[in-house]
Amino acid sequence: METDIRIVKPGARNELIGPKGEILTPPQGWTSLPAGDAGITRKDSH
Repeated sequence: METDIRIVKPGARNELIGPKGEILTPPQGWTSLPAGDAGITRKDSH
């Protein structure tokens, strides 16, 4: 399992766009958290 941290942005159809513009597909079962909710993001990242 990969443990690198990646900064990505949302793409179309549940895809993510990586830092070099590559299209990434999150693993099955992953969900996207809404932006701007630091309390949820902090709890979920540990």
